[in-house]
Amino acid sequence: MTVDRPIIFPQEIIDNFIDGCYDDTYTLRQCALTCRAWLPRSRHNLYYRIVLRRHEQLLSLSWSLSSSSELPELVLELVVEMPLETPATFVNEVCAVLARQIPRVRKLTVAQPRFVYPDARETVQISTSTAACISTFASVTHLALMDLLLDSLVDLIRIVKALPSLSVLQCKAIEWEEPETPADDPLFDEEGWLSLDTLAMAGSWDDVPDIDILFRAVDPQRLKHLSIDSSAVFSDYGLVFDDVFPVIHSFTALESLTIVHIYLPYTPEQIGNMQDTVSSVLGGIVSPGSFQRVKIDFTQVVSRSRQDVVETAKNVSSALDEALLSNPHLEEAVVEVAVADSAQFGDWWKTEFEGAFSSLHQRGILRVSVRDPSEFYMMEKTSFEDGQG
Repeated sequence: MTVDRPIIFPQEIIDNFIDGCYDDTYTLRQCALTCRAWLPRSRHNLYYRIVLRRHEQLLSLSWSLSSSSELPELVLELVVEMPLETPATFVNEVCAVLARQIPRVRKLTVAQPRFVYPDARETVQISTSTAACISTFASVTHLALMDLLLDSLVDLIRIVKALPSLSVLQCKAIEWEEPETPADDPLFDEEGWLSLDTLAMAGSWDDVPDIDILFRAVDPQRLKHLSIDSSAVFSDYGLVFDDVFPVIHSFTALESLTIVHIYLPYTPEQIGNMQDTVSSVLGGIVSPGSFQRVKIDFTQVVSRSRQDVVETAKNVSSALDEALLSNPHLEEAVVEVAVADSAQFGDWWKTEFEGAFSSLHQRGILRVSVRDPSEFYMMEKTSFEDGQG
């Protein structure tokens, strides 16, 4: 009598299977308990990216990390979500408890979860003391701040100044209360000290006066990727964006420019302003040899009809055509959109955007990416829920 031998899968196949469950905490826990060979990859997916929203989760995570010398090394991304009912001091707690427990964390996100409040425009206030606490994560290379209200630009500058390894700064819908920047603060006398590869500023520029100070702090020979909000050109602060123009034109290593759209639809006057601005930005880029890519980002657009999005795409196309088509070094133009019906109507959206950007499509450099909104907003699912780590 022959006995069937059990099928032994290569470890690579097992790891790929476990990776496919990366966003399913319950299944990953079961995988971790299956056998010794499944434990390392399961732990990697459970601890690679941690999302915290409440005090109970923080205590559960801290206890879990202290139970093993291996677990703290696995945490590379930390997301601190701030629902409107969560006290702002929660960020202080997280920093005080975890700054020394997770020495290898690379990406830190502090945000209001707009996936939960998709139409909310409120911001969570971050005090000067909280800004100081954020800067205790010295290993962070990627800092993302979303839907936050700071006391002043000084706090933002001090945060990035205190993160020696920072290379990516991503700000979306942030603002600060103090309209005036202290003229005697030595932080604002220096230029070119901030060694960023990527700088992203999405959201209304009316709420970020003196933002050109941050741009001037960036090393112009280092920055490769720049992302700006299309509404920056509509600023009521008068000449806010004009102050940034010469700084952008000094970025000699720039490889890509992203135009982010959040507020739709635009008026005809705003479309005209965008055309002039984008043409000036692209026309003034002094790194034609390295500049290769433009991205039009509709993934942050909140609660707009199909007609609004498609019509805006056509208007944006008319604003960009002249500047993009005249750039012989441009190798790729990406249009990215996040829509709830991407699974059912992804092909329809792709066809509409290819039609809206027909000139770029005919040139053969257009790529349209239709994705699900959940890929871009904070998710409700967490790894450490109410003490059940």
